[in-house]
Amino acid sequence: MRGDSKNVATAMAVYEVWPEVARKIKSDFLNQIWCRLPSDMDGNWDYGKKPRETYIYIYRKCWRPYVVDGQEEQTSIYMQAEDGNGTNWDIGVRSPASSSVSRDDRERSENLHVEIGSLAKRLGKNSNSKWPWWPWWEWIEGKYRYWDSLIPKLHEEVAEGGGEITDYFVRKFNEIADESIRIIDRIDGS
Repeated sequence: MRGDSKNVATAMAVYEVWPEVARKIKSDFLNQIWCRLPSDMDGNWDYGKKPRETYIYIYRKCWRPYVVDGQEEQTSIYMQAEDGNGTNWDIGVRSPASSSVSRDDRERSENLHVEIGSLAKRLGKNSNSKWPWWPWWEWIEGKYRYWDSLIPKLHEEVAEGGGEITDYFVRKFNEIADESIRIIDRIDGS
């Protein structure tokens, strides 16, 4: 690259635009996952720029929300990146912590957390009081957890409408949903 000043100029131009190109590819890939999730679920997704603003969540409209500080919060199957760059993904069942919900919702929240936490433990998954809003969570498999090195493959899968990585994320959502929805329907269903 250093052998010709034109090559250096080209490398610098690529370097300067790369963060936005990578962000767009990751956002398009997240949208592709979203489009393949069950259509009978509601939810949302975003590829943000701040920590924990990059996520997908799904839930059923019939699940009663919890009141937390005057705001309604929903139990959901939730996947998030630990930073705004789409890296270090985790996934699980997310629901407001029992200690943060209104008194009217506390018993329902405690029951949900106990039952989902027990299910997670039976399945060999994490149920950790360190993060009390996650009665079940797990890390995304290591080879898919960090998207920076996967950008060429993510771009290819977006262009082709799917592939191995897309299938993995959709399968993870469906596995967690299949195991947990029965419990959430019974406890949070209206």
